[in-house]
Amino acid sequence: DAAEVAKTIEQQIGAALAAKDEPRTAAQLYFRPFYFGAAHPYGHPASGDELSLKAITRDSIVGTHRRLYVARNVHIVAVGDFDPSAFALRIEKAFASIPSGSRFDWTSASTVSHTQPRLLLVDKPDATQTYFTIALPGIDRKHRDRTVLDLVNTLFGGRFTSLLNDELRVNSGLTYGAGSRVQTDRLPGAIAIASFTKTESTVPAIDLAVEVLGRFHDNGITAAQLQSAKAYVKGTFPPRALETTGQVAELIGELDLFGLSRGEIDDMFSRIDAVTLEQANVAIRRYFVPERLQFCLIGKAAEIAKDVEKYADHRRVIPLASPGVRVPNF
Repeated sequence: DAAEVAKTIEQQIGAALAAKDEPRTAAQLYFRPFYFGAAHPYGHPASGDELSLKAITRDSIVGTHRRLYVARNVHIVAVGDFDPSAFALRIEKAFASIPSGSRFDWTSASTVSHTQPRLLLVDKPDATQTYFTIALPGIDRKHRDRTVLDLVNTLFGGRFTSLLNDELRVNSGLTYGAGSRVQTDRLPGAIAIASFTKTESTVPAIDLAVEVLGRFHDNGITAAQLQSAKAYVKGTFPPRALETTGQVAELIGELDLFGLSRGEIDDMFSRIDAVTLEQANVAIRRYFVPERLQFCLIGKAAEIAKDVEKYADHRRVIPLASPGVRVPNF
């Protein structure tokens, strides 16, 4: 119904505007177009903004549904206590009427690689804190280095007792939390360091994050640290991904979607155990490089803009209040 479509779009626009009012969420929203760029499939907020949502029509919704929701694109996962043969017949009956349609072609894109440091400052005049993300080039979901990178990032910023959190929270008290994430999707993502701090401690916090990154690159890790990361990843994965039927269903769906075999799970522990200290430190030197860093900040520009100029010669300052989540060209 057209009226329902209009109401739903208005609700989504309201949610998009509300998201921009929450600094942590806004930092995530602006990072995508800043790091990937508007021409990249990941260069837009996944749920849209008030500008892109306004452009959606009922016809475009119906057309997208007819094009994508077809048998060639359906992947059905069932997890539970049932007879597989009997359940398969029920599934076939339930989905028998779906048109076959055309298979979806995934969008391709070249790896994002910035040639110089850049800084985006999204101005929130009433901000009392600065939220910042510092990004480096990462990998895709099927990259051969995904296991070793998961281990070393666990030590760098992937758990509470990480180097980043120890320095920025525990030792210096500059933040309540700091971490890093290796974004792995169909296309290469970023290695993203994220934290927040009081406006007046913006530069000390960013300086310390960059310093920790530099030390990590230069010094690498010890055998004891690598063993600790292996134990942590092996210990936390089962309850995080295999404990409930819903988790198992989601995991199987992910393997299917990305074209990964069951060996991704069955052989996980052996792949982790096989990572050597030399391989871990080679990965650190390859990926955790404190050069050409990309800085995305949400904060009070009147107080921090001048001080953060030192991080990049290529800079832009834009108001959070401007329509949409749009980033100017650098």
